[in-house]
Amino acid sequence: MSASSGLPLSIWTTTQVSSCPEESLWSAANERFALAAWMIIYAVLTDRLDGLVARAVKGTSELGAQLDSFADFLNFGVAPAYLVLTYLSGRQDLYFLEDLQVQ
Repeated sequence: MSASSGLPLSIWTTTQVSSCPEESLWSAANERFALAAWMIIYAVLTDRLDGLVARAVKGTSELGAQLDSFADFLNFGVAPAYLVLTYLSGRQDLYFLEDLQVQ
């Protein structure tokens, strides 16, 4: 394993898992919806960068593919859904969402 083959995994670890989904979920929970949305956009950019670097250095692996799928699930599934849920549950004009209050 060369030093360059660990580069995509290190980019993935620092951006996709540690900052993007965690910050987005925390921001949405604290009603900082703009920051939560920007973190999802940041996740899109870092996901693209991670893929480009992995292909450029030919550092793809089965673990990297599985971790990328997990990051995609968090960044593009859980975080946007929670953002929409917390935003809409705080709206008083949407009376049909009263049962969806996030604790």
